[in-house]
Amino acid sequence: MKALIINGSPNKNGETVSMINYILSKYSGEYKIVNTYYVSVSPCTDCRACSTEDKCAIDDDMTEIYEYMRICDRIIFASPLYFSQFTGSFLSLMSRIQLFCSRKYIRNMDNNLKEKKGLILLNGGGSTVNTTGVEQCGRILMKEMNVSEYKTVCYVGTDKRSVLEDKKTVDELEKAANFFNET
Repeated sequence: MKALIINGSPNKNGETVSMINYILSKYSGEYKIVNTYYVSVSPCTDCRACSTEDKCAIDDDMTEIYEYMRICDRIIFASPLYFSQFTGSFLSLMSRIQLFCSRKYIRNMDNNLKEKKGLILLNGGGSTVNTTGVEQCGRILMKEMNVSEYKTVCYVGTDKRSVLEDKKTVDELEKAANFFNET
């Protein structure tokens, strides 16, 4: 099994990475982590080159990421919540999956993505976090990445304590890790 982890956090040792590391400590396959803040990936410019070709007109680190998106059978979207949404860096990178959407919806072809299982790992602080929008966005992104089933783990309270200090969240992470490893 090959997993792609898209980490939307700028913090290299924060709560999002703690969640990722928990899942990976239980994962038996190979994986690639893409840290959206530390790769050179521009957002989609809507140039529409992908509406006629199987490649993006932008030549950057996304070229390599596309290949792993095609062949992986597991995917994780991980992000802290910024105003109850994925981070801008995460969304910027994900805007580039337009390549697969154009193939499917404009060119009426198979999207050329292996079927996957997925996880969405979210965390945030504050008392006014509303996860409705981020969950809807995550669901759409999972669908477009050819994910047949996925689980979400969301912890709100990082301003008070760590994700891994919350027993309920750790229990949810354990269940998510088991789900992620199932064949």
